[in-house]
This record gives sequence, C-alpha cells and structure tokens, in this order.
Amino acid sequence: AFRNLGGPAFVTVGIREAAEALPAWAEPVAVAVRQREHATEICVSWRGRLEEFAMRRTTLGMAGNAALAIVAALHLGVSEERIRQRLPAWRPSRLRGTIIEQGNRLLYLDCYNANPASMADALEAFLGIAPEEAPRLFVIGCMEELGADAEALHRRTGRHWPVRPQDRLVVLGTHAAALAEGAREHVPGAAILVNPEPEEVRELVAGFEGAIFLKGSRRYALETFVDGLDSQAAETGETAA
Repeated sequence: AFRNLGGPAFVTVGIREAAEALPAWAEPVAVAVRQREHATEICVSWRGRLEEFAMRRTTLGMAGNAALAIVAALHLGVSEERIRQRLPAWRPSRLRGTIIEQGNRLLYLDCYNANPASMADALEAFLGIAPEEAPRLFVIGCMEELGADAEALHRRTGRHWPVRPQDRLVVLGTHAAALAEGAREHVPGAAILVNPEPEEVRELVAGFEGAIFLKGSRRYALETFVDGLDSQAAETGETAA
C-alpha cells in the first residue's frame, strides 16, 4: 500500500493568506510513497489525475524531496513521460545513502550528516534492503550539534535501535555511551562496542559478512573504515559488484 507523506493526505503547494482564497498558482496535491525491494514508487494526485513514478530505492525523506521535484516539474509543464524517463537515472550525492554490494556483503553508507530524524530515515531504508536472515553490523557516529539535549536524544535513539542477538553495534563519539545505554535497555546483552580504536573498527568491518550500516556526522568520516571502497561508487552512489 502507498504511504502518505507528512501525515495529512493533502499538502497545499503555496501559502494561504488568512481569510483569502488560494492564489492561482497554488494547487492541492496529494502525495504517497510505496517502498519495494529495489524501487521507491511515488503516487501524485494532481489536477484530477493520478500519476505514478518509480525511482531507485531511497529513504522516505529523499522520496519526499523527489515528490516535491515531480510536482514542480509538472507545474512547469514537464510531461509525465519525461519525468518517468529521467527519475531512474537519479543517484544520491556522495556518501548520502550509497548502497554497495561486495559479494555476500551489503553496505549502506550515509556518512555526511546525522540527527535523530535522518538516522531513523536511513535506518528504515537499510532495514528495507538488508536480508532478514543476514547478520547486521551497525557502525554509528554520534549526532553533532544537538545542544543541551544531546545525551538524552542519543539515549532515546539507542532505545529504539533494532539490534538483534546476532548483530553487532559500534558507537563512536562524545555521546556514544548514552546511545549504547539506550540500546542495552532495549536489548539487554546486546553486542556493543563503545569508542573502540579505529583499527579495531576497520578490522571488524573488513571481516564482517552480512549487511553493514554506517551512519554518522561528517566529523567521523565513517567511510574510511571500509577498505577497498570503490571511489567511483562512493562519489556517485552507484552499486558496486
């Protein structure tokens, strides 16, 4: 089933002035998203028409951005067919949701920025493509610039972390202990490493077989823990065999 974005079924494109009608260029638009194994489908209801578009699998946040771009293109007169032709060519920016396949390993790299919302968004995307039976390694860099609530927000994030007995969780940064404490409240006995040495993390990633999720603020440069990372894949977001 399609999932509505932003809660309400309808989102108004434009600004409604108090007690005034919408300006001519502002139109009601309904947008919904459906996630499939290898694709994200976007449904747009606009001007009495229902149009569906497909792109490579991405996060709900990025799907929302794509939906806005689709609506803008339609408003500017770009045909539905042309949009459908161009969407599959889209690739994420460097280190923002890069998916790499290396034999029996799947890596998801989102190493540009992190906050509670983007962490949850990227995690949902990763869980949607990671094989259910495969063990998972989570390498997490702390979320910077959260202010006075940083420790509480990290602990809350940890409480919702989907770590299983066969998984490993590595947390790096100033508030790593808080996130780990939250995860242990959620899953007592979870295999968690807090601020290990960089070489230990690199060796763990190199020897791990399964699905690997790397996400954190830019200062942690988590991509450096992936040996032999294809530079083109990191730059373009292409899937590497």
